[in-house]
Amino acid sequence: MYTLWMKTVVGMSPEEVKALVPDAVEPSSQPAWLEDGAIELLRVEQFVLLNESFVASLYFKERKLSQVTLSLSNEKTFESALRTFDSVSDALRAK
Repeated sequence: MYTLWMKTVVGMSPEEVKALVPDAVEPSSQPAWLEDGAIELLRVEQFVLLNESFVASLYFKERKLSQVTLSLSNEKTFESALRTFDSVSDALRAK
C-alpha cells in the first residue's frame, strides 16, 4: 500500500481516515470530483505546513481513498506559489 498523507494509505475507508485525521470532515460546500470519478468525501479546512495554510481534500473511489490534494488557502503570485510548491515537495519527500 502507498502512504499518501498524514499516515493515510490508498484504499482506506472514510472512517479509517477520520480515525487517523480527526480534523477531516465532510465538505461543507459541494464536494469536488476528479476526472477519474473520485469524489471528495473528506476535507481538512486548515492544515499548516512550513508556515503556509492549506486545504486538504481527500478523494475516494468506491469509498476507498485514492488521492489527497493540498490547495493553498491564500492567493499568491505564480512565482510565490511555485516556491511554496518546491518547499512543500521537498518537505514531504523528506518524511
